[in-house]
Amino acid sequence: MIIGLDIGVSSTKAIAFNLEGNVLATYSISYFKSHKTITNNASNRYI
Repeated sequence: MIIGLDIGVSSTKAIAFNLEGNVLATYSISYFKSHKTITNNASNRYI
């Protein structure tokens, strides 16, 4: 599995691929003032 990270000032994003290049899961964490919102758009695909 390959995991890519994009760490920014206002948000952090991560995406996971398998070796065939299919997207396994994406994560996005955004920071707003004193709290943070976590969005998980995980989709399981079986080929």
